[in-house]
Amino acid sequence: MGGKDDLSTGYFDSGDVTDALAGPGQQRITLTHIPTSTQVSFKAFLTEFDDSYSSNWNKTEVYGRMDPIVTFQGTERTISLAWDVVAFNAYEAYNNMKNVSLLLRMLYPVYEKASGNTHVMTAAPLFKLKFMNLIQQTGTGMNGDGLVGSVSGFTYNPDINAGFFNTDDGSIMKNAAKIDPGTNALVVVRKVFESGALLPQSINLACTYTVMHTHALGWSPNEKSQLNRSNQKFPYNTYVASDSDAPAVPSDEAPGSTVAGATKAEVDGSGK
Repeated sequence: MGGKDDLSTGYFDSGDVTDALAGPGQQRITLTHIPTSTQVSFKAFLTEFDDSYSSNWNKTEVYGRMDPIVTFQGTERTISLAWDVVAFNAYEAYNNMKNVSLLLRMLYPVYEKASGNTHVMTAAPLFKLKFMNLIQQTGTGMNGDGLVGSVSGFTYNPDINAGFFNTDDGSIMKNAAKIDPGTNALVVVRKVFESGALLPQSINLACTYTVMHTHALGWSPNEKSQLNRSNQKFPYNTYVASDSDAPAVPSDEAPGSTVAGATKAEVDGSGK
């Protein structure tokens, strides 16, 4: 895949106003196949976003004890994500199908040929998933990396009521050189729709994503100090100042005072 029309690079050129939101505006969902660095992006028409955090405890029941003995195991993060892949015209519908097909192929592992017809799996299909600041590595900025994790699978659901493109509306002919450079435009159109191909107007994709934490999370024995300073932006890359970042209180002011030494009671009128 390559060229300016390649949605996997984050470039969108269907002619719709949403191209700018997904391109420079970065309102897109990007998935990367870690073993091969293959990447695909979609406009972020979200229909579901559920970010779940669960702490797992091992419970041991003891005779005569009202409560079980609990031992902490770990905290898991699971993201349920669904989005619509919508086509403005036949050209975008073609690009959408090309990218959805690539995404589904990314669910498979990497194999290397051993001997004869034998192949050995060398890498599992791990992913990186990114959606603006809501799904990304903490502390890496808006252009930061995605979250490493595994996908249980994707649900592909074309919207039957929205209909399909089964002929060109002129947009594929117009962009034929981007699809297959050097090939006659009429030939490109014929190849796109050969064997009665259907290009959905809208497709809903859904997945459940299990995050694999790749940086230290947790707290030091000092309850006000985290193990990693970048964790102050976890999980949504939103900075929250810690107590250590707050300006020092002048020594002549009590900790509960406000500006110029006035107490809260004096400011709100509840005291004199």
